[in-house]
Amino acid sequence: MRNWKKKLIVRPTSETIIWNQYKNWIQSYRDLPLLINQWANVVRWEMRTRLFLRTAEFLWQEGHTAHATAQEAIEETEKMLTVYAEFAEEYLALPVIRGKKTPNERFAGAVDTYCIEAMMQDGQALQAGTSHFLGQNFAKAFDVQFLTKEGKQEYVWATSWGVSTRLVGALIMAHSDDDGLVLPPKLAPLHVAIVPIHKGEEELNKLRTVEVARRDTKTKGTVPFAGIADHITALLDEIQQNMYNKALAFRDSHIRKADTWEEFLKLIEEPGFISAHWDGTSETEDKIKEQTKATIRCIPLDNPQEDGKCVFSGAPSKERILRIQQWAVGLGLIIMLAKFTAYYFTHSNTILTDALESIVNIVAGAFALYSLILSSKPKDTDHPYGHGKIEFIATGFEGILIILASILIIWKSILSALHPEDIHHLELGLILVTLSGIANYLIGHYLELKSKEYNARILDADGKHLKADGYISLAILLGIAVIWITGIKWLDNVFAIAAGLFISYTGIRLVRKSLSGIMDEADAEIVTSIVAYLNVHRQTAWIDIHNMRVIQYGSTLHVDCHVTLPWYYTLEQTHQEIDHVEKLINDSKNTNWKNWPPTPKGA
Repeated sequence: MRNWKKKLIVRPTSETIIWNQYKNWIQSYRDLPLLINQWANVVRWEMRTRLFLRTAEFLWQEGHTAHATAQEAIEETEKMLTVYAEFAEEYLALPVIRGKKTPNERFAGAVDTYCIEAMMQDGQALQAGTSHFLGQNFAKAFDVQFLTKEGKQEYVWATSWGVSTRLVGALIMAHSDDDGLVLPPKLAPLHVAIVPIHKGEEELNKLRTVEVARRDTKTKGTVPFAGIADHITALLDEIQQNMYNKALAFRDSHIRKADTWEEFLKLIEEPGFISAHWDGTSETEDKIKEQTKATIRCIPLDNPQEDGKCVFSGAPSKERILRIQQWAVGLGLIIMLAKFTAYYFTHSNTILTDALESIVNIVAGAFALYSLILSSKPKDTDHPYGHGKIEFIATGFEGILIILASILIIWKSILSALHPEDIHHLELGLILVTLSGIANYLIGHYLELKSKEYNARILDADGKHLKADGYISLAILLGIAVIWITGIKWLDNVFAIAAGLFISYTGIRLVRKSLSGIMDEADAEIVTSIVAYLNVHRQTAWIDIHNMRVIQYGSTLHVDCHVTLPWYYTLEQTHQEIDHVEKLINDSKNTNWKNWPPTPKGA
């Protein structure tokens, strides 16, 4: 090997090479989309090689694309995942799970990594292919910009995807047995091996039946010689499907559910996959990997939206929060219809106040739902806090809508006072307002409870809004009762104005909370708890710890501070002290921090 004249180069990932070229090829929107697919032999450093699975040199197919919009790039990413999955299932007879990688397992530089995961006959997982949505990360790194139709310079959006000779390994390990290869007919180079057994030409001419042996099931059967070609054609299709069904049944029988950490630890000793709830944090993922060596293979794209708590930390999984908000928006629509029905029959401005408030509930609730969906997506790598601040924006948006609704209510009431309208059917209005008010209060109370459990600021904002709406409904109920009993109809406008002033106060409070979050207002209570804990465990090497901030972004708590250490400390000593401070801060939450998720079991 030393005397070999040809050079082998251990190269970096393909993206670095491809994008260095793309910056020369892409100048205008007319150059997009740029779709490059190539087959290439790759050499990379492997400490321990495994035949077909991880070798020092391998053949692979890879694609790299550049697009004018994010949506085009995402569609390309998802399309290639489908191509790989269909090839694996329809040709390799290999059932795969389509999913997304967690941020820890995501391809470096990708915004999202999609994958297909297969299970081998030993119960082990095999990543059979990947498709990456790269966002604008590589475009920015290599300064790949294009001139848009509007004459502006923008960075392109990118994807990359690939499969390799690892699929050969997957094919062998998924289907073969102790007697050798078992190949699906769609890929087998030879479909039929004919073994003639006869004595002379005369016996061959008298042949009426043929014995057919299947490789996949090792069964034999006798079939008429007439029509044997049609029989074999149909049999090959049956074998293809049977191989897939067998592999699918094996995989599904080796996917087990774990609802507790104890169940997880027991199942991890058995071959196969574990389906479990995860709280979505990298910290939990790292702890599970550290304690069990298990990794999250993927988050299935067809993941059932079911209730559940993380097997490790006990915190709820994100799907639960989304479902809560979905139910809140759906029930809000029904309540809104009931309120407008009440206004239609009564023409009461007081009831109109309640009805308009319900529109705010729906719009703000829908925006909150969108915010939750956005915050559950991969973090924005250009911002240290990811999508966390979207919750503050949503809270502020809801507060502004409430203020606008209050202004409209007050204005309508003033106009009605100047130009009175007849009010009737107040008894029907009383019933509908009562029912909708009780429903709003109960939903709001439930959202508040869940916001504390899940640390979800959006649920808290929506819950407070709905409870306030319940209180307003109670006040409106009393007002309508007074009007009904006394017959003094001008009170309707007075009560409506009072309700408008009250909900405007609620809106101002929400806007204030939103601005405090956007402006990075520190959580003084948690800061005090951390400082007290650090003082108890203070080390002599710490000259000072100052400028501490504790800020909540979504379900993430960001803590930063400045630590002053002796000037003569080495870099290693400095790292040790900083690690110690970080550990103490994490330890302090076990006993001191209020309204924060419990420490993961085994942490």
